[in-house]
Amino acid sequence: MADKKIVLDQYEQDIEDNFELCPIAKNEDELKKEMMTAAREYLKATKALKIEIPQYDFESIQFKASQAGLTCPAYIGMLVHRDVMSL
Repeated sequence: MADKKIVLDQYEQDIEDNFELCPIAKNEDELKKEMMTAAREYLKATKALKIEIPQYDFESIQFKASQAGLTCPAYIGMLVHRDVMSL
């Protein structure tokens, strides 16, 4: 198969010319490790919350949590996360 010459527009050529100057390109593995570490630390951070809910609701939560194979705190956390992410 013959090599075809790729024609770049001015914007693409500028990226191509300056790619090696980008510090991210030189340290991609190091940056990836730093980002993964930061993400893990962020996800580890939790806050305690005490709430009072009616007995009927708690029993429903226990039932649904067991169906999902989760503990009650994990299930409630999942519900809260799902709700706040839908904002």
